[in-house]
Amino acid sequence: MKITICGISELGEHCEAGVTHVLSILDPHWPDPVAFLDFPAHRRESLRFNDVITPGPRPEIVAPDEGHIERLLAFGRDV
Repeated sequence: MKITICGISELGEHCEAGVTHVLSILDPHWPDPVAFLDFPAHRRESLRFNDVITPGPRPEIVAPDEGHIERLLAFGRDV
């Protein structure tokens, strides 16, 4: 099993690597990376929250919560 961590700008470098699972942590308002269209079929989990610890005074600021952690752990168990 090969595991790697990369940024959005580096996704294209992994399209031919036989990726089977991808975990994406994205800003809530960021579109899905276009590079995923070039990947073969794979299991993907996208978690969307802002880079904050607690919710901010503005409703558009999304802090990570228990639901995000549960999804992350379930994804890890599947891998």
